[in-house]
Amino acid sequence: MKSRFFLALFCAILAGCAGSPTLTVVDAVQPIRVTGEMEPVAVGPVVVSEAVTASEIGNYHGGLVNIPYSSYSGRLLIRMEPKFRLMVYDELANSGYRLIGEKHKMISTSAVTTPPGAVFEIGGTIERVRYDTYTSAAEFSTISSVAMVWTLTDLRKKKLVYELRSEGDAKGPHGDLNVIVEAARGSFRKVLSDQAFVAFFRK
Repeated sequence: MKSRFFLALFCAILAGCAGSPTLTVVDAVQPIRVTGEMEPVAVGPVVVSEAVTASEIGNYHGGLVNIPYSSYSGRLLIRMEPKFRLMVYDELANSGYRLIGEKHKMISTSAVTTPPGAVFEIGGTIERVRYDTYTSAAEFSTISSVAMVWTLTDLRKKKLVYELRSEGDAKGPHGDLNVIVEAARGSFRKVLSDQAFVAFFRK
């Protein structure tokens, strides 16, 4: 019991010394801001692949030299899909897109349905995740990277018209799973900075 107390105390001291970084997208690209009359878009499924949830996605590192002590399971990402959908919704809104669908429905734990009036639907699949935490005098943080496939479906033609595989990286407070959401944000911003993607929405 004493050893656990001293370990917790030691970690708290380290946290105070090292500081805890804010959530940050690393090397984020700038989305293209769209203006004028745009075709309406809905946020579709943004899912974590079964390969990710069934695998180890990273490690807890501790000590002075950040030795990996234990691993993290991809099961940590189960039920996080609403957070990814909400991120996509916010990024589209911030970039000026005409969104169809209510924001509060993005946080539903059930599958999303395509709202009437949408011309396009964007979806994404997380194919790889790296999630590592660090506890040392030099670093008290979490880093994450993701690889995602983003798709755009033309609902009039019922056809996939755009696909992009992109990666994102983020850094944040120790043990914060939202770092993975920020890494996904970095990946999605690469879609929003692609002229080929933007061209679909101009009437």
